[in-house]
Amino acid sequence: MHPDDDGRRLAADSGGWPTGLSRRAYLKLMAATGVATASGAPLSQTNPLNLTHEATVYWSGPEAGKPSSAPVGTWYFATDTNRLFVSTGGRWHWLSISTPALQTKRLSGIADRVVSTTDGLEAAIEELSRGDTVVLAPGTYRTSKWLRIDRDDVTVRGAGPRATLVKPADGANVGGFHVGARRRVNNVRIRGIGFHGNHSTMDDEVRRCHAFLVDDAETVAIEDCYATKTHPYHEHDAGGSGFCVRESASNVSLVGNRTHDIGDRGIQVAGRDIVVARNQFTDGFDRCISLEVRQPDGRKRFAESVSVVNNVGRNNSDGSFVGASQGPTDEPGPGNVAIVGNVAAGTHRRTVYLGVEARMENVAIVGNVGRQAAFDERRSGIYVAGHVSNLTVTGNTLSDYSLHGIELVGNGSGVVCANNTVARPSRTGIVVDVEDAVVTGNRVSRPRRDGIVVESTDVSLLGNAVSNPRDVGIHISEPAKRVSAIGNRIRNASQAVSVDGNQCVVAGTVAPDGTLSEGPDADQNVLFGNLLRSQTVRGQQTVVVGGSERHAVTVDDGEAAVAFERRYHRKPTLSVHSDDPILWSVDWVRDDGDYVGVGLSVVDSDQTPVSTAATVRVHT
Repeated sequence: MHPDDDGRRLAADSGGWPTGLSRRAYLKLMAATGVATASGAPLSQTNPLNLTHEATVYWSGPEAGKPSSAPVGTWYFATDTNRLFVSTGGRWHWLSISTPALQTKRLSGIADRVVSTTDGLEAAIEELSRGDTVVLAPGTYRTSKWLRIDRDDVTVRGAGPRATLVKPADGANVGGFHVGARRRVNNVRIRGIGFHGNHSTMDDEVRRCHAFLVDDAETVAIEDCYATKTHPYHEHDAGGSGFCVRESASNVSLVGNRTHDIGDRGIQVAGRDIVVARNQFTDGFDRCISLEVRQPDGRKRFAESVSVVNNVGRNNSDGSFVGASQGPTDEPGPGNVAIVGNVAAGTHRRTVYLGVEARMENVAIVGNVGRQAAFDERRSGIYVAGHVSNLTVTGNTLSDYSLHGIELVGNGSGVVCANNTVARPSRTGIVVDVEDAVVTGNRVSRPRRDGIVVESTDVSLLGNAVSNPRDVGIHISEPAKRVSAIGNRIRNASQAVSVDGNQCVVAGTVAPDGTLSEGPDADQNVLFGNLLRSQTVRGQQTVVVGGSERHAVTVDDGEAAVAFERRYHRKPTLSVHSDDPILWSVDWVRDDGDYVGVGLSVVDSDQTPVSTAATVRVHT
């Protein structure tokens, strides 16, 4: 810049683009000389002053700021008066040219800076003005500093994440772009840029060299970008993530980006009003998408009002696909969150993990698909814990997880788990340990233990289907109370329903090959209209609705006989109650096709015949 000029001095070879001139000033200059073009064609106006020069020099600034002298042929465009001057060496001449009308505030595709070198990129970012657009030509930019965007209405655009790559210089100890680093900014867009963290050359003590970091900013879009090998590499919480949104940010969208072999997390977000959509993650480390960020001060901050939609991840070796964990209990956890339509495959801990001790409210986990490859830790496909309320888990499809399919635990309430499909979990299909939950329309197949387990109070199990459990179809465990299990269907299970809780209702169960049994401490239950092979009732106050007969029998050395009071055309259902823990089986006695009695065989848990008193109920 000339010492007397508060504008900008920009040199270009004849026929070149005057890089560095602001878009508005450049377009006005081109319009004034009659050669405004998108390609930046050189000035070719006939020179009335008969000036000759090999290179054209452009200056711009306020009219009063023209330097006292300039080389012959220098052009000066006054940005405040839109007048064009040319130098003859000792003085400036105003070219009285009629300027065509031209709107220069917003022209799509016109850049303020087109850069092709690292120095050019760093200078362009450092000298940003409000409304600027910086275009990065294809190539690799070996930066030595963070690219801090601290101006409003800025666009930075590359030629595509494969063509335009930012890779810090060896030992630079920096990340990539930092939006809102030194002041709050609004309306920033970054698109089509790749980032390689060059982690192997960075100092070990340097932390959080993220590829794209959004800090004190509002209305930010990062699209079609790529990140890999961020620093620190494979370090939890303080490692380099692909995309990081801190708590002071709002209205941020991360759309259509990709990470591969990332240092820590693919995307991690705090702040509020965040959209994470159509991103892809491969061969990662920790979570693909995290709904919390550990700040440099060590505290975790959670996201609020977040939409995580239609993302795909494969193989993140030490984390879940999407999740949040722990955090201070005196602050809200992630809230108002929708996790919808995501796909998790290969090696990963869980599809969704919300293991948050803080309060968590209004969470929808809908239509996600997860299939876990071989994993050496016990993890459930969807795991939600802590103080959670107003939670919906519906329409998810999960298979082959190393613990349970869906695990809902904690001290929250208002939970709906509906229409999920769980296949081949290593233990239980669905575990419910939250109060005031509705579990309905789910399908569980081939769990290696139980189909559905309830461990809490005020839970409704409605219309679920369980097939081929290795142990029990539906297990209402001892802590449970006031559980309603109605209209459930269980196939290929010798023990269809096991009730160890109290004040529960089991009705309309369809399990013709299975049994229903009460545990030794179960009582005050109601069993009604279940289609079963048999029932074992132990509770003194348990009510079996629909029984037409009751027989007091004495079991002698494991044997007893019961003659029915009437003939049954269809096989009735039996329930046997005893104060002693027993296992029993029956031999049906038929006469002319009707059921007229049974012979009981009764043993203890060691298969030793017992002698005891028992009550036999016969139900139609």
